[in-house]
Amino acid sequence: MAAKKVDGKPTPTKAKAPRSTKTTKTAVESTAPQLLQTNRVDHPFRSEVLSSFLAHIKKEANQDVSAVDAVFHRSYAKYRHMPYPDLAEDAWRSDFMQRTWINVLLHDGMTDELRKELYPGRFDLGNTQSDSRAPADLGELLREINGGKKTGRGENVGGVQKKDLGTVFRGIESVIQRRLGDSFEKLTAGDLKVIKLLYRLTKGRPGHLFGLIAPAADNASVEFGDAYRDRQIDEPTPNEIRIEENELLVADLIAYLSVEIPETTLSAIHVQLLNYSKLLEAIVIENDEILLPIRAVSQTIGSDPAPAYLFLAQIIDLYPNIKPATRQNACDEALYTYLRSLHFQHFVGGYADIVEKAMIAEDIKAIPLEMERFCNELAEANMIPVDLNTPITSIEEFPELVKRQSNRFKSLIKSATGLATRDDTLDDICSHASKILNAYMWVQFQEKDLRKECISVADCLASLIAIRHQQSVKTNYKPRWFGLTDVGASPLKFFHRERSVSDLQATDYIPEGVNQLLYQRFCQVHLLLVGNQDRHDSWMLFQLARLRQYASCMQSNNISGISHSINHLNDFCSNISELVAKRILISAQ
Repeated sequence: MAAKKVDGKPTPTKAKAPRSTKTTKTAVESTAPQLLQTNRVDHPFRSEVLSSFLAHIKKEANQDVSAVDAVFHRSYAKYRHMPYPDLAEDAWRSDFMQRTWINVLLHDGMTDELRKELYPGRFDLGNTQSDSRAPADLGELLREINGGKKTGRGENVGGVQKKDLGTVFRGIESVIQRRLGDSFEKLTAGDLKVIKLLYRLTKGRPGHLFGLIAPAADNASVEFGDAYRDRQIDEPTPNEIRIEENELLVADLIAYLSVEIPETTLSAIHVQLLNYSKLLEAIVIENDEILLPIRAVSQTIGSDPAPAYLFLAQIIDLYPNIKPATRQNACDEALYTYLRSLHFQHFVGGYADIVEKAMIAEDIKAIPLEMERFCNELAEANMIPVDLNTPITSIEEFPELVKRQSNRFKSLIKSATGLATRDDTLDDICSHASKILNAYMWVQFQEKDLRKECISVADCLASLIAIRHQQSVKTNYKPRWFGLTDVGASPLKFFHRERSVSDLQATDYIPEGVNQLLYQRFCQVHLLLVGNQDRHDSWMLFQLARLRQYASCMQSNNISGISHSINHLNDFCSNISELVAKRILISAQ
């Protein structure tokens, strides 16, 4: 993918490089074939994937487990959501669906024998012998949950009653607006399958499921997680354990809901609702295409595109996003579609708050002449041409450059901000700045190689100033994880002076919101140093308007309606951009 820039400057988008995992191409090429070859004979339930999955759990947990426990028991949740060792040629699949052991098993490794073992009940979601479209009665579900009748009173004797499903009924209504508990609502076997699944998860797992998956509108958090992350922590804190349990619960629910959705429908959902980070990247590409006519005209006539960006943002904010009429889809499909978009919805809601919090109110001066003098000194010392944007160092060599040129960098920081920097704090600043540059390297170049020489003088100085500025203004930001309150509010404490950039790439130990906050500051400083802040601000307003409308397109929880809405939105934005570009050209004549 092309480097993401706004008129040559870094743009704030997904501010994390993907973690380095065991599923890199080299590792996959060397391990996956052997893993599958060791279990080619006597596969349990005739499923080669299940055989490999059970061997995987045996290796990780040193336990022999049943197929049912491997798929459903909470003790093995993290093992089933570890990355599946795809072959290199299949790595692209992870853009569309998390390629975890459980997802691959349920969709590529399912056999008739395994299906009967995992889903024996009529109302088990996954039992395809039971027609999910057939009418069904809630009493039938209660009898299945409670087992056979013990007295003439049937399912109500000492067992689950309708009132015990109230949490599930209210939860379903709150997230996908289906009133399945209404006595007038006609239920299908598919509805009852979803009710049974949700009831079991609410009773058998820690945490408040429906609070965890509640709509993002009122409590959006960029820290929301719906996939397992191996944090590589030997002694996790209670908070870290709770965060992981929440992520695994959502990941399990998404996997379980997918099992009966037709493959053509699943493919449509996955193509439109890409995995969170890939969806953000796709929107950035669309944004660049939408703005292309305005940029082209502005470059032709030599005008500043900032007013046009601002006008376009205002028009997009007024876009009347009307939901198209669609047939009601099945309950499992609606809930799955909702959950596929929930991470993105949380990001959009939380991102706007972070952008506002990251705005720099203090005076940061443009110092192009001083920066140019520094570039000339470096050019003379290294016998190569150097300007503000010439790559001169890598993340690995960045601390050594700062150490060699410490007096010059301290002088530039003071000229731009008025803040003095002590020698004994510069090392800490440099360590934190390296982690901002790691985000920049991924956003700008999709590069994770810490030895790659991509960092310029402007990049170095902007990252150092972003950290020094935060040390001075002490902006508070408290990451929000569901159910946790005792979380610190000092962003820089999450940068962990003692932990490396390599460790960051492996474990994502900096919370998403903290990363975004400091990356936004870096982007602003980068532009302020050369006097280009207005263009950045107007572009950010355009981006936020697009993200809000994109999220609004997802409200129907119906993939055909979502696709129609997004296509119509993109057409509208492109048409308006072309009209604005024509107006600019006419006005200049």
